[in-house]
Amino acid sequence: MTLILRGALLWLACLMFVPQAFAQSCSGSGADVNFGTFSSVNPADVTVSGNINISCSGFATPYVRACLSLGLPGNSGTWSNRTLPGPSGATLAWGIYQDPAFTKPWTSIYDQSAYTNYADIPLSGGAGNAVLTYYAKVPGNQGVVAGSYSVIFGNSDTLISIAGFSSNPPACTTALTTSGRFSFTVAATVSRDCLVSATNIDFGQVGTITTAVNSTGVITATCNKGTPYTLSLDAGQGAGASVNARKLTRTGGTDILSYALYSSAARTNIWGDGNGGTSTVGGTGTGAAQTNTIYATLLAPASVPPGVYVDTVVATVTY
Repeated sequence: MTLILRGALLWLACLMFVPQAFAQSCSGSGADVNFGTFSSVNPADVTVSGNINISCSGFATPYVRACLSLGLPGNSGTWSNRTLPGPSGATLAWGIYQDPAFTKPWTSIYDQSAYTNYADIPLSGGAGNAVLTYYAKVPGNQGVVAGSYSVIFGNSDTLISIAGFSSNPPACTTALTTSGRFSFTVAATVSRDCLVSATNIDFGQVGTITTAVNSTGVITATCNKGTPYTLSLDAGQGAGASVNARKLTRTGGTDILSYALYSSAARTNIWGDGNGGTSTVGGTGTGAAQTNTIYATLLAPASVPPGVYVDTVVATVTY
């Protein structure tokens, strides 16, 4: 019985020294990409940056190359021209890049352009970590409808492909071992907005005014697609002026010339702020610039000292 017991102990001791296989893997994590709230008619790009963390373990090699692919979640454009779905089928163009100059789109090992991002991670005890920085951009001047835009990168849309190495790192191809996957959301909120600009109105050089002198100007409104807007004109800066009785004032003096601003070529509808019998001009934004002609008339008769007569009128867009 004693010999049998010792044999069993020896067999158990041998089991304790059986070598274990390395479980090589890498996992990823990252915060959501949030562009915040912004105007889609503003010409400026909206940019954000952030990090994706990669953690690896179980390697017997001194290094591991981890290639991170960002695929296409659903019907969301192409790798280099991504889109965020929004209200009523609208889409917002955006991109995610590897560089702060936004020249190298972050794509996938399945992209023949080979724009997959990667990290060569030094390992200690078979484990190591790396951080890959992304740079995301929504181009300006898109004019899309206001609302929330978002897309989810699920576990089927992200992929970490790995290979341990000692000296020469492998290329990021589909031949690498598939490892971790993770998910994150890309979101943006487009606010209602309009931009307005106007050209000056010049009646030119005139002498004694015996007949009305006409001229025109242009007000340009650029509003989100589907955004209703109204354009109004104030009374100007002439002493005693109102929206239906405007005044040009001689520079360096107090002499005035009466003039009127109309919204129609027939010069029957005075363009003002809706008060005193005046009207405003409205429309619905298309996302592109929309022009509205101001029909101006210098009223006759008038006999005033020579000089330069000016007024400043403020155009306001309400939406």
